[in-house]
Amino acid sequence: MRFPSQPGIGIVEVMRCAALFYLCSVVLMGCSSTRNEAPNSSSHAVVDLVDGAVELPSGFTHTYDQGIDSIVGHFTSPDGKLVINHDIGNLAGVYALHTEGAEVLSSTNVTANGLTALIVVIRHSGVKHVIVSFPEGGPANFFAVIRNDADFEAVTNLSLRYRLKQAQDAR
Repeated sequence: MRFPSQPGIGIVEVMRCAALFYLCSVVLMGCSSTRNEAPNSSSHAVVDLVDGAVELPSGFTHTYDQGIDSIVGHFTSPDGKLVINHDIGNLAGVYALHTEGAEVLSSTNVTANGLTALIVVIRHSGVKHVIVSFPEGGPANFFAVIRNDADFEAVTNLSLRYRLKQAQDAR
């Protein structure tokens, strides 16, 4: 049996291609986007974020996510209710400077580990978010949905632990 649009290709060849496609699909679906998870038992675990690093607060874990042109991932609180995302690298941009369409509730600049951090709290579609951006640190962005002041404190506490590797090497 031959397909009229493809002279010379028989049903056996089509079935072999389909089987190969199926096998490749199964293999790719089995691949995890998680590259590394830091242990949650150490209060001094340091997560390598290529240009910089973050010392994890006690009980937090870190997972790398799949990025295209920057280092993306997330930190998860011990109870799993707070997830702090990060996007770090030359093409990440400075999230704190791009709050169009959101109500800015507060904005401040602080210095941490020799870097200026822009901290912005916004409300977007009725949900509160905090964004901590380091324009000179990659740039590096940390952001999360926050439910209360404790979430805000946890996000800023973790984010302000970010330091460039050159600063770490000089210690």
